[in-house]
Amino acid sequence: MSRPPQYQQGNIIRSVTLTIGDTIAVGALTVPVLHNYSWSDPEEIRQPSQDPEPVWATTTWLETLAGRQGANVMQVDVYSRVGAPGAAYNDAYGLIAHEVMDEIESLFCGLRPGGGRFHWIPILDFTLDPDNPTDTGYCLSMQPADPSARVGQPESRNYLGIVDGFHRVTARLRFLMIRDMVRGAGFMTE
Repeated sequence: MSRPPQYQQGNIIRSVTLTIGDTIAVGALTVPVLHNYSWSDPEEIRQPSQDPEPVWATTTWLETLAGRQGANVMQVDVYSRVGAPGAAYNDAYGLIAHEVMDEIESLFCGLRPGGGRFHWIPILDFTLDPDNPTDTGYCLSMQPADPSARVGQPESRNYLGIVDGFHRVTARLRFLMIRDMVRGAGFMTE
């Protein structure tokens, strides 16, 4: 027996990645967000005639337990090319990498124009029509495991310094369903 659409991990994962999108705008830069890094080529190795990406973000799912008394945990990594002094692109201090991460975090914090909160992400059903998913009526909430932390904030955010000529900023985003927040009493009682 198949799980209801709101509990299918494919729908949960796609709903979050759809919220983030495939690009993030930071000033004049359009930064690609690579949700499946294994198929990506930010260095343009397969197409050497093109310039490598100056900055990009990747997402990786570390846990997929939302709806099962757990959480879905996504790691977001932003890479920014240091470059050479005077080069067309140079993020010497990592400021652009931090700006990109700020933009990604802003997708999940604050209030929507209609009054709803950005940290509530609707779970969409992609099974019948992936191009036009339907709303399941269920939501995920982005919130850290620490109960004293604010909803809509990452669980952690770290600057990892310069490695191989790239600044790297990483964050972990934790997503839960209401049943996960309730824990034992709410498990499988909906």
